[in-house]
Amino acid sequence: MHSGQQGCHESVPSVVSLLADTSSLAIWSANMVVTRKSRRSWKPNVQEKRLFSYIFNCHIRVKVTTHALRCIDKAGGID
Repeated sequence: MHSGQQGCHESVPSVVSLLADTSSLAIWSANMVVTRKSRRSWKPNVQEKRLFSYIFNCHIRVKVTTHALRCIDKAGGID
């Protein structure tokens, strides 16, 4: 590393997880014939993204849900 540059990856964890109010959802779904029921489950939509931090002046890799991405956009960034 150059003496004039500061590395952002030295003090920040490599992968951070931001899951905004998520949990697995499961219901019983019935077919057209009511006698057959099967268990149906949904998992949160998790994406691995690089978000820019103005405090660290670099990109940070995070695992975020799409809901968390919308919340970050609405707040104006992660800083």
